[in-house]
Amino acid sequence: MKLINTYIFKKYFSSFLLTLMLMIFICVIFDFSEKIDDFVDSNATTKDILFKYYLNFIPYLANLFSPLFAFISTIYFTSKMTYNNEFVGILNSGYSYKKILLNYFICSFIIFTCNCYLSNFIIPNASKKRISFEKEHFKKKKIKFAKHKHIKIDSENYVYVSMFDANKQKGFNFTLEQIKDNIMYYKIECLQAKWLNEEKKWQLINCNERYFYSENEKISKINKKDTTINLKPDDLKIKTNDFEMMDYYELNNFISKESEKGSDKLDYFYLEKHKRISFPFSIIILSMLASIIGTKKIKGGTGLHLGIGIVSCFAYILFMQFSTSFVINSNLNPLLGVWLPNIIFTFFVIYLTRFTTK
Repeated sequence: MKLINTYIFKKYFSSFLLTLMLMIFICVIFDFSEKIDDFVDSNATTKDILFKYYLNFIPYLANLFSPLFAFISTIYFTSKMTYNNEFVGILNSGYSYKKILLNYFICSFIIFTCNCYLSNFIIPNASKKRISFEKEHFKKKKIKFAKHKHIKIDSENYVYVSMFDANKQKGFNFTLEQIKDNIMYYKIECLQAKWLNEEKKWQLINCNERYFYSENEKISKINKKDTTINLKPDDLKIKTNDFEMMDYYELNNFISKESEKGSDKLDYFYLEKHKRISFPFSIIILSMLASIIGTKKIKGGTGLHLGIGIVSCFAYILFMQFSTSFVINSNLNPLLGVWLPNIIFTFFVIYLTRFTTK
């Protein structure tokens, strides 16, 4: 029995690693051909290109392609074993079909665990090093203007900035509101807010300042006013992918801080957090689906197995993309959104397992 377990394990991991490494190699070649001019212009050494850029790019590629190639490699070697009548011999030896599937589950669970660690710890740190290399050696991209930023600084202070120029450290149409017990008691509206880096405070320019009292209010015009609030220019910059470079603990802390500020991007952050587990989990689902399809003889042989499998795989990927888009463009809970395809396909795999083991 141990010999059969070892045989299936060897087949699974050798097929998976071979196809995955081949795909990574092809991607690296294509990426290098696209960036060769940037590498030449940057005067980066071969050692830096290999170890600072590509060595930190490979974990991302491995995680990205693992579900697809776990599926393809599994259905390919399983189908070949089926048409070579290897499973007939295994079953005749007293080894049950459920035990065969259990081996596939264990193999896929091992890869799932590795990819979870990759997603939450290895890839974020590798991305930091790779992007640091790009910033140092590649042509710098222009920093975009951040627009319509609403930020909750603390329990009483709220800031709105119509547009923020990260290069000049200057915000336009700046508004600071102070609210207590759902009642606004102070508001200042300014044409500009400039960050004074040495003093670590904001200089507000051309402002209308208003104090609200129980029965009246006081309004005054101010040319310039310095203020110290818990807000830094980095809080106003566009941070599209910054959270993707945070490990598990950094991301959780970041989400807590952004939640306190009332960020309107929380769905993106929660999506990233939950996706780091749900996406690797698809390795288990797709491997089990491939093993069930591959162990059944059908007319058309391995080619038809691959065809049916690839259609099923892409249906799953399409459903996952649709579900993710639905989270971003609607009020669907991010946790439900990223796990919904996994939940539905898990029940589908369980049904197929029960149907094929009868």
